[in-house]
Amino acid sequence: MYKKIPKTKKLAASVFVMVLMAVGIFMFGLGSMRLIVAPVVAQFFGVVFLTTGIYIMSTKVLKEMVHEIRPTDRDVSEEEIIAGGNRAKYDFIVSQHKGFRDIVNVRVGLDEVTEAVEINRLNRAQYRKKDKTKKRYSYDTQFAPARQLRVQVNDDIVLFLTYDEELLKILNKKF
Repeated sequence: MYKKIPKTKKLAASVFVMVLMAVGIFMFGLGSMRLIVAPVVAQFFGVVFLTTGIYIMSTKVLKEMVHEIRPTDRDVSEEEIIAGGNRAKYDFIVSQHKGFRDIVNVRVGLDEVTEAVEINRLNRAQYRKKDKTKKRYSYDTQFAPARQLRVQVNDDIVLFLTYDEELLKILNKKF
């Protein structure tokens, strides 16, 4: 029914990673030239910058998440259809795209999604206060996102996803 890999802006993250890697390599070079009194300090910061760059690259630049809404594989009873409507017949799936396969991270019934809203600079503080007692999972692959999609599952779980207007409309649609 719906399957999409949201488009993300990865230029800022890529530039930031390249700067971190360059500074880390420079710190290693500085530590080996014996120009400073304590080369171990420069090498320590080199390791920190390189590790941070590799972490950001693996979590923000190279990772792709797939958002999918499809008919459920489980048997849906008449009581579930009456309680949740036709949304009970569908699953909302967030998976990570790795190579030729998708590894499922989240799979919930579409009837369990109670709310989907856009998070931006204006309403971020309001939802942070609201979500303090809930379990929060972030599947956003953007580096310092300006907008996110906040999906509330039941009453105690909140998912943060890469913003996609089409997904927002589908999640809020009552079928």
